[in-house]
Amino acid sequence: MGKGVPAKGALKHSEKKRGGPNRAGAHYGGPKKKSFKQHQKRPYVAKKKTGDKASSSSADKPAGKFSSSSSSSSSSSSSSSFSKGGSGGKSFSKDFKKRDYSEKPGPSELRKRSREEFGGDQGKEEFAKLTKKQKTEIINAGKPKRKHYELVTQAKTFWEQIRDQSRLKKDERRALIEELLTAIKGDIIKLINKHDGSRIIQTCMKHGNKAQKQRILEEMKGEWLKLAKGKYSKFFVSSVLEYIEENDIRKYLIPEFFGSIVKLLRHKEASNIVEKIYKSATPLVQCQLVEEFYGREYSIFKTPVKRSLADILKENPEKEGAILSSMMQALTRVMDKNLIFQTISHHILYEYYTNCDDKRKLEMTAMLAPHVIHIIKSKYGAKVASFCVSYATPKERKKIIKDMKGEIHLMCQEPYGYLFVVRLLDTTDDTSLLNKSILQEIKANIGELTYSKHGRLPLLHILAPRSTSHFPKDVIEECLQLTTIKDETTGEITKMSKKDPDVRRAELLQYISEPLIQHVEKETATLIKAMYGSAIVIETILNAKGNKDVILRAICQACHDEATSEEPVTNLLLDNYFSSRVVRKIFHTLAQDPSLIETTIDFPFEFASAIKSAVVELSMLRGASFVVFDVLSTSAASVIVPILKAAKAKLETSTEKGTANILTLLATFEDAPKAVPATPSKKAATPSKKKATPKKK
Repeated sequence: MGKGVPAKGALKHSEKKRGGPNRAGAHYGGPKKKSFKQHQKRPYVAKKKTGDKASSSSADKPAGKFSSSSSSSSSSSSSSSFSKGGSGGKSFSKDFKKRDYSEKPGPSELRKRSREEFGGDQGKEEFAKLTKKQKTEIINAGKPKRKHYELVTQAKTFWEQIRDQSRLKKDERRALIEELLTAIKGDIIKLINKHDGSRIIQTCMKHGNKAQKQRILEEMKGEWLKLAKGKYSKFFVSSVLEYIEENDIRKYLIPEFFGSIVKLLRHKEASNIVEKIYKSATPLVQCQLVEEFYGREYSIFKTPVKRSLADILKENPEKEGAILSSMMQALTRVMDKNLIFQTISHHILYEYYTNCDDKRKLEMTAMLAPHVIHIIKSKYGAKVASFCVSYATPKERKKIIKDMKGEIHLMCQEPYGYLFVVRLLDTTDDTSLLNKSILQEIKANIGELTYSKHGRLPLLHILAPRSTSHFPKDVIEECLQLTTIKDETTGEITKMSKKDPDVRRAELLQYISEPLIQHVEKETATLIKAMYGSAIVIETILNAKGNKDVILRAICQACHDEATSEEPVTNLLLDNYFSSRVVRKIFHTLAQDPSLIETTIDFPFEFASAIKSAVVELSMLRGASFVVFDVLSTSAASVIVPILKAAKAKLETSTEKGTANILTLLATFEDAPKAVPATPSKKAATPSKKKATPKKK
């Protein structure tokens, strides 16, 4: 900077902070650090004095302050001064005090003074006071001085036409792209590194044909690593991954990234590119990318077949310590940069947790716990989060639960995030904390969660823990059955949580049962027909604690309303696949062991009474016919048998399998009454009808 006398209140170089006043130049469209040096190269031209009074008044005032006459000058003079503003040179420091500020300074002068004299803050204030037109003049005055300005301007003329999708046809657009690529041949990399030039090449990748895309890719050979790290060029690389074929990705991009994945994953800009490459790659390429974290050897020599870390350690057990240490070191640096949210990082963490001893798991958990809520959106990330919760201390679990506040109902609805919530319910001993934080939010959003494919799973886990009907078998074995931690040196085994699992579940069930029963009673007619809600209905009837008669009566009432409805019902409750399964499950459970459902009502009798007015029509439907068959198998059969016997001829016209079963069972009710009353009288009358034959002498 110049050696001029600093203005009053100006910051020293040592006092400047990042994001502070010395960054004010960024608002004027010029470079942040080189702009003042560029001004020094231009000769300084002093402004003419407007008058003696003005010059004397300005001379008396201290340097670095705008005079009052400057702020009160007319708009016409100010606009002309901005358009013809002078710029400083080597004589800047010498003539600093001799400047005349009677007129409003020009754009270049205002930039220098905002940086040199006022440290940026006052320059911002002066810039904010300008009109929109004056601000535009300042910004446009700096544009021609930008690097590759003419090249970008020329390319923009083509771009404006290419991106007009309403007027141009496909062939016309590609002809313009061909013309543009010819004009900028050899300079594509210069455009990609500019914020507006990058968009131009992205449009060419989007609308160009295969040959034009190949042309761009060929020119970028050897530059992909630099482009991935660029502030604007990273968007071009991202569009390339989106618009080119998988074979071209393997041919042009991936070979250049091999060997640098560990470094790129720590880079703020390039980490997103690595993530896109990982997601679009084949399983073999994903394996090769992950193996770079195992050590330098695996970065150079790529495996020809897909394998896991367990396979490598099985073949080379002596490398276990070196590989795990290399992974630990790389993951620590990624976490320090707060870039652990990438999916490839979750895959590496999963390989680490599933192949190291409990001591290493505890060390990794201590570092990962503050970041764990950011990794639950991927399959590997959710499993790693469940491992982290399992090996965390009670204090760490409490901190994790507090960090989740307000987001729990959203986590439950994630395709894999539910596993994280379920594991917290499994391992946290403080059930009062669970009720106040997790369960309270679940109860507040129970209407939304019971209809959600994944949102219902934490509720189902409380009602039916580790049920294979609701949870995948591999998830249960891998994540939900961890109970102990083993110390490899001493051999000591400790439990992950002190409270007995049955006691914990009983306490959680007590918290959740009442609001769950109330919700199911209120939403029975719709919830029982829902694909995911029907499981909530049956598990609540079987496992919740409380008065479940209200739910059973609500089911009977819903069936009665449909049976007696004068308007046609399209989706009958008993003919719906999911609701018919719920009703049949209730009948089968009562037939197996009535004590499994806590109820004080005779459900079969009440249900038969509810459907008897439409039992003939129900018996001829595909799903409902099996429900009627189950009713006939109970003690309540006498309610509907006379009605079905009267409509036997009509039932015989049906082709449904369930109807055939009903007719078969109905025949047993018809045969029974004929055998008992008529037989004794007939047998008693037969001997009397026989004539006595006379004996021969």
